[in-house]
Amino acid sequence: MAQLEKFEKLEKGVNELVEQFSSLKHEKDSLSRSLKKESSENQMAQERLERLYRERYQIRSKLDSLIEKLDGIIK
Repeated sequence: MAQLEKFEKLEKGVNELVEQFSSLKHEKDSLSRSLKKESSENQMAQERLERLYRERYQIRSKLDSLIEKLDGIIK
């Protein structure tokens, strides 16, 4: 009888471990998907920021050129 109780206890422990493992695996997969999504969003934001910096530089260059032309007219 004691042997059977030990096996039942062992079985219960193994079942609990399997459930915990499955739960943790599901959580890991979910976190992995979230990380990929965040990484993708971060990459898109970085690309947008770089594009805005390039546009800013182009606008700045054009403004500098216009200011120089105006300075040439005024002087």
